[in-house]
Amino acid sequence: MLSVKNAMRAGLKIGVPTIVIAMLLMTMTTNSFAARPPTPTPSPIPPGNACTSTADCLSKMTLDEKIGQMTQANKNALTTPSDITTYALGSLLSGGG
Repeated sequence: MLSVKNAMRAGLKIGVPTIVIAMLLMTMTTNSFAARPPTPTPSPIPPGNACTSTADCLSKMTLDEKIGQMTQANKNALTTPSDITTYALGSLLSGGG
């Protein structure tokens, strides 16, 4: 026969995890975790100048812009952060060094 102390301990072993899980589930359904509409990001492309296809985009780019988009420079090769826009770099390698 279980003593009152042992019965309470046995109940706590099952009850506490159940309560913790229930509390976590309840917090996930509150407004703090509710989906929020995304913040609109201003487009760098002026209205009416957007591309309608890949071929359209490529036809609007200069040769220097096309070369820049295909270039993946190492971040240590930049002299200033503005080099990214100056050379129209497509991506940067952050590297391990």
